[in-house]
Order: sequence, then structure tokens, then C-alpha cells
Amino acid sequence: MKAWQKFLGVLLFLIIQYFISWAFTAGVLWCIFNLLEKPFSFKVATGIWLAAVLIQWKVIWCQYEK
Repeated sequence: MKAWQKFLGVLLFLIIQYFISWAFTAGVLWCIFNLLEKPFSFKVATGIWLAAVLIQWKVIWCQYEK
């Protein structure tokens, strides 16, 4: 049972971490879009967040390969 608790704890931590990251990115983009008087979309914010996460993973992966 301990293994499941550890797994669920790590999974919950990752979900919370990525939600906070997404919410922060969406908030910053909302502010920028409001300043530029452009229409804001959560789809665009999610796409930009996902691209940033994928780029971050790639950079980290390249550092470990060296």
C-alpha cells in the first residue's frame, strides 16, 4: 500500500505543479493581451504554455545528454 501512496503523492504533486505553471502563464498572457487590447483566449494561452513546457523539457534533456 505504501507504493501506491507514494505514486499518488508524486502524481498529485506533478498535477498541482503543472496547474500552477499553467495558471501563472495564462495570467501573464491575460495581462499582456489586455494591455495590447487584443482578445484573450485560453486556447492560445494553453498552446503557448505547452510550447514553453516542451522547449524546457528539450533544453533539460539536451543538458543531460552531454
